[in-house]
Amino acid sequence: MEIYNKLPDDIRNKIFIHFRSPSAERIKFHYSDRGKLMDDIRHFPKSLKQLYNLPHACISVQLLGRASLLNSLWREAHMLFGDYYKIWERMYRIQCPNTAKWWIGSRYAVHCHTFQINSLWALFTKEERNNYLHRFIF
Repeated sequence: MEIYNKLPDDIRNKIFIHFRSPSAERIKFHYSDRGKLMDDIRHFPKSLKQLYNLPHACISVQLLGRASLLNSLWREAHMLFGDYYKIWERMYRIQCPNTAKWWIGSRYAVHCHTFQINSLWALFTKEERNNYLHRFIF
């Protein structure tokens, strides 16, 4: 360890990536894109419960199904990206608006509102979900 401490910072950082100790793996994973993805995945079910407990989500069950909640999420995606189809480019194999339009028309829109809400909600990042929820909770 003494030799390691005497090395310049840039070399130490490169060597640290290749350590195989469990704590080094956790640190490396936590700051990687995969670590952010895992954090996003862990956040999804908690935020989904909060989403369905929002006032306009509960009211929409009785009146219009989940349509008003779904429309609210579509408006949020449009506000964030300036286009309804840009958020779908986060999905694997969708890289242009035409593919997104095809996928929405043939695979997404044929399902019930709950499936559509869950799918759209999954495409938002943790920060985007929190911003949406805080706008209606506070």
